[in-house]
Amino acid sequence: MNLNLDLQGEIRWPGEIEIGTCVSKIGNSSITFYQRVFQNGVCVASAHSVVVQMNTTTRKSQALSETARIDLNAFLRQSEKDWKRGSLRAPNRPVSFYPTFVGLTLT
Repeated sequence: MNLNLDLQGEIRWPGEIEIGTCVSKIGNSSITFYQRVFQNGVCVASAHSVVVQMNTTTRKSQALSETARIDLNAFLRQSEKDWKRGSLRAPNRPVSFYPTFVGLTLT
């Protein structure tokens, strides 16, 4: 696992945040995710993370199945141009930008 986090603004607590997630790369055994965190419609953080599928018996990396690749492809955005489309605001939540959006409440 690798995580690179870029904090771009203050996150207020208590409050609500929204997290947009997309797949930016599908490797042989790894998946790279790109995420943005929004509060009050403003991007306050972005992150790249890489996870590797592991064989639980051998504890070594294991190739992704074809089914997993097909499923992940629905969330694939291949360039930062795709990620940065539009402004840093989230109100419209364009599906072409963030296929998955999660809303959290910080209490």
